Amino acid sequence: MGGAGLDDRVFSARVNRDAVGFDTKLGPVYVGVAMLEAGKSKTSTTTDVGLGVGSAGAAGTTGQRINSYSVTYVGGPLIANLNYLTYDSIGTTDAGYKDVIRTSASYDLGVVKLGGGYSVTTTAAGGTVKDALVAASVPAGSWTFGANYGMGTVEGTTIARSAAGQALIANGTAPAAVSATLNALGINADSLNGTRSGYSLTAGYALSKRTSVTASYVNWLSSPFAATRSTEATLFLSHSF
Repeated sequence: MGGAGLDDRVFSARVNRDAVGFDTKLGPVYVGVAMLEAGKSKTSTTTDVGLGVGSAGAAGTTGQRINSYSVTYVGGPLIANLNYLTYDSIGTTDAGYKDVIRTSASYDLGVVKLGGGYSVTTTAAGGTVKDALVAASVPAGSWTFGANYGMGTVEGTTIARSAAGQALIANGTAPAAVSATLNALGINADSLNGTRSGYSLTAGYALSKRTSVTASYVNWLSSPFAATRSTEATLFLSHSF
């Protein structure tokens, strides 16, 4: 719903995971429990965890196992979800996650569909990553227009600079003069905390029941320390067989 996605722009990239779960329906409420073996993530950008490795994996080099608990309400135009994630093999630094709590909801007014979401990730060393998104989608005949705005904020992290950077500071170099490096949270290590933001606009046209064309524009600040904002424009033609 809304505009183009902001994953791997404002928010962390989504990854593939092996998972097993169970959902049950209690009236308009769905309750779910799942276990996931994490793939490449903010903990490790290069190494996939093997199925069954879980907490036996080395924190920082192997993905983390995740236990997920969720409650979803579906009632007419309203859909709302609350999800809690706990991680094992968390290690002792901000490179590992401790837990995540996130919520989202959408409401269809007919002439416009509104949605939003908010999540707080707590890292092993106590830092937090707070992500928020609002979105809207408007149908107009064969057209569908969408927009969203997202913001991600990192606070209280303790991820260190590279060993070379730490050595320079120890020898008297001002921290601001040390060359920037990216830490495991995707935030420039010269200033551990900061906010990224972005928005996107889309316009889709249904050429037929099975064929559509969509144009999108995305504008985002990939890092609080980026000199300029990044932009991307796409034109997408799809056909369902």
